[in-house]
This record gives sequence, C-alpha cells and structure tokens, in this order.
Amino acid sequence: KNKLADQLKTRLFVLDAAVENSYTSILRLKIEERTKRVVFHSHQQYFWLDLQGVATEELTEEEKRDVQARLLGNRSISDTEPPVIKRDLDESVSKGFVLATGQEAREWIELSEKVRSLGLNYRELEPPTASSSLFKVLSAAGHTVLMDITTPIESQVHTYQVFLKNQPKDIGKPEYIDVRVPGRVYFK
Repeated sequence: KNKLADQLKTRLFVLDAAVENSYTSILRLKIEERTKRVVFHSHQQYFWLDLQGVATEELTEEEKRDVQARLLGNRSISDTEPPVIKRDLDESVSKGFVLATGQEAREWIELSEKVRSLGLNYRELEPPTASSSLFKVLSAAGHTVLMDITTPIESQVHTYQVFLKNQPKDIGKPEYIDVRVPGRVYFK
C-alpha cells in the first residue's frame, strides 16, 4: 500500500496520497491535491503558469491588484493562495509563452510548498536558475532571504526564523539576509 501511495504521489503530482483497505478486495484512496498553477511575474507582467510551464492567461486587473498588494505587504498572506514566482525576463510574455519546462514548474511548486510548510510565509519566490543553486524568498516581513537549494531547506528556514526572533533593533532594513550556511546569518 505504501509503494502504491508513493507511485500515486509521483505520477499524479499530488501533495499526499494514502491507500487504505476498506473491504477485503477494495482499496480506498485518499488524495490531497496540490496547486495546479502559480502566478508568474516578470517586471510588470503577471500571468498564470500551469504545470507544463506555459503562460495560460494574463491575470485580470482585480487579480493583478491583489497580487501587487501581496508583494508590497499591504495585506496578509493566506495558506490557500497560489505561489507567486518571480523571474525577470528580457522579453515580453504573452499567452502560450513557454516560461519553463514541466519539470521546472513542478520543482517551483514543490519548493514553494516546502517553504510554506516550514512556517515561512512569503510574498514571492525567485527560484534557482540552471546555472545557480541560489533562490530568493521575499518574506512576509519584507526581507529578501537568500537560500541554497543544495543545502537542507529546513535548517535555512529555521535559521531565518531564529534570526527574526533575536533580531537586533539597530540593523535597520537590510538589503538581504543570507542564511545559506545553516546556523549563520549574514546581512547587508
């Protein structure tokens, strides 16, 4: 049953799957879906991005205002909102534009869910590129937090959370907070 549950998670790209026996010859499946799309923004362009990495449609004016309020910290962030992914592109985005591979889009969703599940609410996430393992998180507190995909995310989030609790009063508004080395915080 556990092997089947793991295969379902991978094949269907679901958040959680459980297989139970309800009768002797019947299996009962419990599936918790994950988000199927994310908000992608580049400069002042905002699009819905699907699991295949394709820009499906531009956000409506109301959706755009809501996302911008989130990015500016003018409203609280709920756990049910789709992730916001930032990537500054040189070209203009339009409907049908391929922004990422399907594998990249899935990795972005998994990364955003991992960060959120560890208790770090964020305004937006800037995923790593093909040539770098660095990713940036704009926290709900307004800090740009630098993290590394090759180091355990749990320890980096924990380091940032401990820093927030013990933050010196005289540091002002740092340009960034680097927690890539677990247990150490660097800021500028």
